[in-house]
Amino acid sequence: MSSQSPSGQTWNAAGYAANAHFVPALGQPVLELLQARPGERILDLGCGDGALTEKLVALGAQVVGIDSSADMIAAARQRGLNVRMMDARSLTFDNEFDAVFSNAALHWIKDDPDAPVGGAFRALKAGGRFVGELGGHACVGAITVALVAVLERRGIRDAALWVPWYFPTVDEYETRLRRAGFVPQSVQLVPRPRRSNAECADGWKRSPIRSARRCRKVSAARFSMTSRRC
Repeated sequence: MSSQSPSGQTWNAAGYAANAHFVPALGQPVLELLQARPGERILDLGCGDGALTEKLVALGAQVVGIDSSADMIAAARQRGLNVRMMDARSLTFDNEFDAVFSNAALHWIKDDPDAPVGGAFRALKAGGRFVGELGGHACVGAITVALVAVLERRGIRDAALWVPWYFPTVDEYETRLRRAGFVPQSVQLVPRPRRSNAECADGWKRSPIRSARRCRKVSAARFSMTSRRC
């Protein structure tokens, strides 16, 4: 079973676990940056199937996960997690959490990247922290160029608009975070040159870009912020 999120992306929890299991594994450093403490209330923004949410719970935190994919939420509930189906652009929380955590989710919100940042700020208690990671500037750049080229050859107008990701520069994302009310502790671009695994390569074979054999020049924007609300 697969489900479509409000952003137009379709997610299949079983396929994600089989082909993108490296994503939560790469999230370990940002999980450590969060420094979750027992008893803290933490919002996992874009929790997916709950792989990292489960780790936060194991640390003793009281975690609420949200995701816009029904299939991902169902998979997270099978882990016994407290999760809700919710659009990250329309968070309903107010002054409830000690921290908001997000891994590999915010770059999918291309149409309104300010919305989840503002929602995270409102969800936090005074002095709460927002720690996360998303795809950064030039992430999978070669793949993006190839995708646009293929679409243009097929007569698709405004092909760049079909690129599904939002990969900001450090300065751009820090500006968004500050505008929402956050005080930056650190914002950095983390390079991750890597070869694709067999699953990644197989995924690209199923797409129009059949020549993409290596997922090189992957980068991530990692940030740690504090709410300045009094």
